[in-house]
Amino acid sequence: MLTMKRGNDLLAVLGLSLCLLACSKPGEDSDAKRRPIAEPAPGIKLPDKLEVPVEVTGKVVRTLTIADLKKYKPDFVDDERQAWRIDKLLPPETFPSGAIVEAVGADGVGISMRHPSSDKMPLPVLFLTRRGVVVAAALRAEDPFPDYHGQGGRLRRPGDPMPRLLSPLVRLRIVLPGLESDSVEAQPATMENLQVQIGGGVPTTISAKIISELPSSNIKGTSGETRTIWNLHDLAEIAVGEGARVETVIGEQELVLAQDQWEGKEKRPVLQSNGRGILKFHWLLSDGSVTADAVHGVTRIVIKR
Repeated sequence: MLTMKRGNDLLAVLGLSLCLLACSKPGEDSDAKRRPIAEPAPGIKLPDKLEVPVEVTGKVVRTLTIADLKKYKPDFVDDERQAWRIDKLLPPETFPSGAIVEAVGADGVGISMRHPSSDKMPLPVLFLTRRGVVVAAALRAEDPFPDYHGQGGRLRRPGDPMPRLLSPLVRLRIVLPGLESDSVEAQPATMENLQVQIGGGVPTTISAKIISELPSSNIKGTSGETRTIWNLHDLAEIAVGEGARVETVIGEQELVLAQDQWEGKEKRPVLQSNGRGILKFHWLLSDGSVTADAVHGVTRIVIKR
């Protein structure tokens, strides 16, 4: 009798545990996995030191410091973040209308953002994260801090499509109107500084993470040399998500890819590097050769969600 009672008690406890697991909210486990191991301290604190040189036509004209951020009230703020518009931190002659600001992070990755002609455009900002790190980003005035966590799968964050640096800001470079040929946007790109533009967003330099996940293969060039190629189907999916496609390839020429071309099976769109690493667009045929028509000196690709 005593053994049977203990068995019944054990079954009751087990049943209660299973009930509690079944009744938990579906998102609790996944939400817990997304949380950092240690939550940051409440409130926002500026770092003790910040020195960001600002270059114009190759010369450092000033250095942004913590004093500059303390001098001006943030243009956007919530309980965990602050952001200052770069066009308000810099004098008009340093960052005039039509200019491009190139922000470079500590990891060497940069993003390019154009001076906004109106508040409807993406706004280049210095962004103080909830962990007290100053980075550069573009945001929209109507929704500066969109809630993107948990929206979409691993490769999609539809709530926050604006580009941003993922490492501390170390340099700003201003490209004045009419001198865009000096910008990374217009230079023949290698894979490491290829510009990726998602829809109508601001072009950003491809991240090291995307490059590390992007499969590559080798083909024989016209003179028998080995050339590396990357399939644009892979790039679009890794950069944006399943179902995305490259809509435009921009270089010395501009090529718009039609939907039926993108979905075709007889030839596949690829980027190929030459001996100096400069990119060309080609169509790769099933026999491993590429078509003669190409876009030379590719600098940017536009991806449609």
